Amino acid sequence: MFPKIWFIQKRGSASTATIKLRVEEDNEAIVRGQTGKIVPKEFIEGKTKWVEIGKARIHSKEKNIATAEFLSKAGQKADLVSALKLLKVGDYLEIDNYGISSSLTSALAELEFSEIAKSKGYSVKRMPEDIAKHLMEDGKYYNYDFLIEKDGVSKKIEVKSLWGTDTSKVRLIHALGKNYKTSSCKFETQDIFAVNLFLRTGRIKDFAYAISKCKGDDPHGLPCATCGNGDKLIEYVHQNPDMVIGNGKWYGDLDEIWEIRNESENKKVIGATSLAKNCKIEQFFKATFEK
Repeated sequence: MFPKIWFIQKRGSASTATIKLRVEEDNEAIVRGQTGKIVPKEFIEGKTKWVEIGKARIHSKEKNIATAEFLSKAGQKADLVSALKLLKVGDYLEIDNYGISSSLTSALAELEFSEIAKSKGYSVKRMPEDIAKHLMEDGKYYNYDFLIEKDGVSKKIEVKSLWGTDTSKVRLIHALGKNYKTSSCKFETQDIFAVNLFLRTGRIKDFAYAISKCKGDDPHGLPCATCGNGDKLIEYVHQNPDMVIGNGKWYGDLDEIWEIRNESENKKVIGATSLAKNCKIEQFFKATFEK
């Protein structure tokens, strides 16, 4: 498909450019409202990795010419300008007509994480997507993807992806159920987030890792979710935090985040032990004094 830029305008809160695309006249996917991703022609030719240049939303089609709006990330003008510099005649519109791409990418990301963990010496258990109530432990679902273990220590891993709308951010969401105040993940349900970077790098093997703790409790932690009025929900992680590897929150190596999580847990244990000793000593002296 061959885009030709017409002009830039504001549609709702998003800055967009109007483009034309050459399409097959009988292409069933080209209908008003259909959204797809613009990818470089070099990817189609097998010369480069997959990358999303931007998104296109179909407005109309006349014979073999479709009119669409082109936008990038969260619709910010600066991002659009950058994307327009990459857009060229000959690039393609990729449409997931039957909704398989997200499920397929998610499955491949989980498989790749499992292989990475095994290659680093961890034993790996893939938790079931669903479980019969009579088989639940403590009456709870597994709200994490993997349980991995090394040297007698095990941790719960939740595999997530980048936010498709803005790949500078991650998508840490959970189904909104009766025990959830928001559709964000709870900090307590996993120990580590493993975020696949395919939407940014085009490589399914690339991951970023963070510990599942609130930044108020640990300097390596993530921001918590907030209500509409600005109040913090400290039990829940922010749905779309920024992700920059090496910023003290996100790391590119599983072993490194494993050690950071271990250190975080050891600090908590040491603090609790110290407090317990102080309580016992206080009670001992109080009992002696009373006698």
